[in-house]
Amino acid sequence: MGMGVPVICNDIGDTGRVIEESQTGLVVKDFTDAEYDRIVSRTNELLTMSKENIRKAALKYFDLEKGAGDYLQLYKKILSEHK
Repeated sequence: MGMGVPVICNDIGDTGRVIEESQTGLVVKDFTDAEYDRIVSRTNELLTMSKENIRKAALKYFDLEKGAGDYLQLYKKILSEHK
């Protein structure tokens, strides 16, 4: 995603939700032939996805500096509430 490339992934943790909400790829819901066929039949959709939107979604969800800053603010809040 960081390179603007759409992804195909399985639905582990919040990964499936992130990919579906940001419309940046396809999510394999289970490991059956029918599900694989569903994904293969939709692969042309990947070609229409905006590289810019994929990159923006990667920064929104996975940017290290943003994540570290968010955690720092959370820890500061928790510590200030327990003084």
